[in-house]
Amino acid sequence: MKRNIFFVLIIVIFSFQCVAQEVFSPDSTINGVLLLSNPQSARFFYKDISKIQLQDEMSSYNPFGYSYVAFVNKDTSQYLIAFEYDGDVINSFSAFEIGYVTSDFLKNVNTYYAIDCPIFKTESGICLNMPLDQLFDLKGECCLNKYRNTFFHVIKADESVFVQKNKHPEYYMIFTVEKEAVCKIEFGFTYP
Repeated sequence: MKRNIFFVLIIVIFSFQCVAQEVFSPDSTINGVLLLSNPQSARFFYKDISKIQLQDEMSSYNPFGYSYVAFVNKDTSQYLIAFEYDGDVINSFSAFEIGYVTSDFLKNVNTYYAIDCPIFKTESGICLNMPLDQLFDLKGECCLNKYRNTFFHVIKADESVFVQKNKHPEYYMIFTVEKEAVCKIEFGFTYP
């Protein structure tokens, strides 16, 4: 009898945890400064933002041919790609991608700008090499869908004032995981 009560208690606690984490909180900021769809924040993130040259060549880092700017952190171990869609206000980025700088990145991204920061992270504190269990603690394992080594969440405009306010059809957040740690972060709005 005590054993059955114990198992019921465990199931109730686990169920409560999932219910408590069912509200997914979208991230919208890099390093507490660069915000999605906010051109003013770009000036604070990179002081010479008016001098950057957007790139638009298609590659594995830009499969859809959107305009983008690439940044690297202080020791050139991480990159941040900020995508600007057709019709966006200049320096109003609609999506971000954070990953590790590799020889493939250096071969495919011709121009990048150095930022004086040790890492790139979201306002939730999500960053590269974050253990999977910490990601689940922050975003809720119950809120993330899984496909192979990728965890993701999509919010449609009719489900969120945040997405409606930014006039995009959807918001997405994608985490690629290797060896139980985050190795790539993608988030932002889908192209209308």
